[in-house]
Amino acid sequence: MRRIRAYSMAVVAISLLALVVPAGVAAGHGFTVVASGLHSPRGLAFGPGHILYVAQAGDATADGAIFQVRNSMSSHPKTRTIASGLAKTAGENPGEYLGLGGLSVRGRGGNTAIYAVMGESPQAVAEPFGSLFRFRLNGSKTTVANVGEFDFDWTGAHASLWQEFPDANPYAVLALPGHLYVVDAGSNTLDEVMPNGDVHVLAFFPNEAIRDAVPTCVAQGPDGALYIGTLALVDTTVLGPSAKVYRVDPRTRTSRIPPRPRCRSGPVACSRSTVVRSGPTARSMPRSCSRTRPTIRPRSSRTRWATS
Repeated sequence: MRRIRAYSMAVVAISLLALVVPAGVAAGHGFTVVASGLHSPRGLAFGPGHILYVAQAGDATADGAIFQVRNSMSSHPKTRTIASGLAKTAGENPGEYLGLGGLSVRGRGGNTAIYAVMGESPQAVAEPFGSLFRFRLNGSKTTVANVGEFDFDWTGAHASLWQEFPDANPYAVLALPGHLYVVDAGSNTLDEVMPNGDVHVLAFFPNEAIRDAVPTCVAQGPDGALYIGTLALVDTTVLGPSAKVYRVDPRTRTSRIPPRPRCRSGPVACSRSTVVRSGPTARSMPRSCSRTRPTIRPRSSRTRWATS
């Protein structure tokens, strides 16, 4: 997964492009710039009222931030800062910085909640990296859970799944009525974060022929299931198109994930039915190997996110 961090340079290039074209001015080829002067934007999401939100990771000259863009579909968009001064860290490549990544928005008016996740983990960098935050429109910030810390420990306990474990890099967030999901490009997992801060691993995405899957995005389909896309860059470069979109349906506890990892008995589905809890009641289900397709463990019926 670590090579994914090098690709942030493409995002930096996009940011520089935005700097040379004034906001709201047509730049040709049918597009306009709705926000400029950004420093490594990593996440975009629309909220109620067609309001656009941007998560900025930051760089050597600016910290991480959350921006709100109103009237983004007009010729006069207006940008304001929701939160600033958020942590960032230098990456592995010159000019690369890591910080806030994916975000998702729920609620209306004063109940608007902006969920944004920070990449990496405290084990690899420091606090608050790996944290999932909830921001309000007044700029207040609450830590929901440190998903990176949890996933780093989870991969350490399941190191046989991939040679570079332990690792974590929470990358994408999806907030739905009653549920909150995070895709981790380092642990190759789909997680559900519960209201009390517990983290459940709903699915592990199997390695490709050369490298790991590296899931980077998630969306809910019209059928209610979750669809998760993977990067699989090395395999695509060497072997041809290898990236996939997986379907996971937590409601029916089924997933369409081919059994690619190996256990001692050969190609099987490993550990993708594992549910691990964090916090004072932390426990880990025994890792199992089966030649059948993995299933999704049922979610707890005792805790749910309040709907807005």
